[in-house]
Amino acid sequence: MKEAIKGWLSSVIERCNDFGKQIGLDYYCFQSVIPENDADVLIIGINPGGSGAFRFKQPDNTLSQGVNLYSVKNPHPDNLKMVGKLSRVFTSDYLKDALESATIMNLYYFNTKDVEMLDKSLNNDVKRFCQAKTREAMDILNPRKIIFLCTQGSELSSVGVTNIHGIGNFMKAGIWKEKEVIALPNPGYYAAYSYSNGFEMGKKLEDYLLKYITVR
Repeated sequence: MKEAIKGWLSSVIERCNDFGKQIGLDYYCFQSVIPENDADVLIIGINPGGSGAFRFKQPDNTLSQGVNLYSVKNPHPDNLKMVGKLSRVFTSDYLKDALESATIMNLYYFNTKDVEMLDKSLNNDVKRFCQAKTREAMDILNPRKIIFLCTQGSELSSVGVTNIHGIGNFMKAGIWKEKEVIALPNPGYYAAYSYSNGFEMGKKLEDYLLKYITVR
């Protein structure tokens, strides 16, 4: 597993250095520590925020921030706005612990301040590369449960999710390799992250996580 991730990271760096120079944007993949074992919960966001200028990566760069940027138990000072929204969903001790220990990555690896800028900045070659590498990472990590922070059908299907359907409260569910996955809206969608709707999303999320705990 560790060697598989190391090889995956090297292949991402090799190509994304070229892409980064072309589009002028920095990149990284994980918003938690680099995983060394199969993931229990894998959370996949749309892409890193911000619009940092491109920085050349060496093969020993980890492409990770080194900490869990989504933690609501230990909020990171650089990500308080998003954590504030997630805290309206991850309200129970169980959900907070699941988020704390989750492996968190992005579908697209390049920093943009929002989805609109993402669509303007990333050409089809960049998007297709990131989609393919994210599918590879999902295979390597072999997660028990997958939570997307994106509900757009085309984005979910780009990494192999099928049978995508709404389940209420702005959420969707689908199937990835015979495993049910669940999708929450992008935290940039303010209406979905009201206190009342966030609480309802949290209840559905907890039901999903508890129902699909399996023994390896």
